Amino acid sequence: MTRKKTKTKRKMKSRAAERKKKKKKKKKKKKKKKKKKKKKKKKKKKKKNRQYRMQDWPSSHRLWACSSGDLSSGRALQTVSHCSQL
Repeated sequence: MTRKKTKTKRKMKSRAAERKKKKKKKKKKKKKKKKKKKKKKKKKKKKKNRQYRMQDWPSSHRLWACSSGDLSSGRALQTVSHCSQL
């Protein structure tokens, strides 16, 4: 009579499942890291773009935005910080 090999098979199955779980966890972590990096890059780009837009405007526009008090447009909203300097 031959011995059944169920114990080792079961062990192998559980090991494979563990490996799979570990791989999934690693993949998830990598994805999260990538997402975070992308978000950081986007934020940096936005900041750089805003700085460029701020210095690109002529001072007359800043004066106009401050005097007219038109805060509905996004451009004027960012010039509010300049109002105190002018």
